[in-house]
Amino acid sequence: MTTPTQPTPTEELQRIIESAQRLGIAMNEAETLQWLTAMASLQTGSEVVIDEKSGVFGHRISMLDFSPDELAHFRRIGQLVGFDDPQAR
Repeated sequence: MTTPTQPTPTEELQRIIESAQRLGIAMNEAETLQWLTAMASLQTGSEVVIDEKSGVFGHRISMLDFSPDELAHFRRIGQLVGFDDPQAR
């Protein structure tokens, strides 16, 4: 009886992309690798992060899904629907 070998990171990435394709989801290999690397590096620290440039905050994993332009867009939406904090004056 042979023992199955563990897939390489490249093989694992390919399996993820193939799974997404079966679901009709297009994935960019470079962006997927960047996201997986970022996920692996987030083993410690706060669960909530703040993007200082845009002022947008959220769960650290969710924030990985947004570009700086998208964060700026959500910041503008927040200004439209937000309310003033009287203690911040």
